[in-house]
Amino acid sequence: MTVKVYIWNGKFTNHQRIRDAIWNPKADVGHAAMIIIDDNHLQDTIYISHRPGDDSLDTINNYKRGIPINKLKKIDFQEDCNLAKSQPNITLEISGLNEYRMRQLYNLYKLTIDDFKTKELYEEHQIKNKLIIADYHIQWSNCCTVVAYFIKEGLKCPYQSYCSFCSPLENISSERKIQHSLARLLPVAGAGLVGASFGPVAFILAVVAGRLVVAAVDTQLELHTADAVGGRDSGIEKFRDFWSIENLISFLKKIKDCRVYQCPNK
Repeated sequence: MTVKVYIWNGKFTNHQRIRDAIWNPKADVGHAAMIIIDDNHLQDTIYISHRPGDDSLDTINNYKRGIPINKLKKIDFQEDCNLAKSQPNITLEISGLNEYRMRQLYNLYKLTIDDFKTKELYEEHQIKNKLIIADYHIQWSNCCTVVAYFIKEGLKCPYQSYCSFCSPLENISSERKIQHSLARLLPVAGAGLVGASFGPVAFILAVVAGRLVVAAVDTQLELHTADAVGGRDSGIEKFRDFWSIENLISFLKKIKDCRVYQCPNK
């Protein structure tokens, strides 16, 4: 069994992706999709591409407010390329994941509200199977979330278990980690210089100011709060669990570097 993950980069930086994905669902913020290939039975190949179900006004308004919306029921690789107007920028191939678990998850994931007689039965299906990726949501069920979710299933990760290996927050790029580390150290160094030059009162004020700066940096590390991405009306809270193209790529590369495909929490 082989898994390939396709990445279309889009035209925006990581933080711009969040803002533009909320305020303009049609913006080119990039996309992630995956294919699960049974090497012995190619007809059983599964293509997974998590997108909003339609572009009606009600859907777009719910999208902006952070309300879950129906996912697109079926799309293939060529249609994704047509939407992106290009081939994927990155293709990552991963072997050795647990195919059975991933296919079992897909059998649950592929069902949409149209497959149930009532909305209540569909919601019951989501709750019973703890299926947070059943619908589309910019924060906890976007295209990158779904790819990461299936990969975690293939790694036999305990349900909803986050650690330094598979947490989106811990998979930001090394360059961004360095930026945040420097941003946290600078206020401390600045407070020391102020104290040495102007005395203890100035030192205390500088420490307080430094703590405020560090808090702001930590907020950015969590990939923005509601105010940062468009105000409280956007319906978005903290993005601690936000999977982006940036941290998804970091996560996948880390898996490829592993010799044993198994979640450290097992």
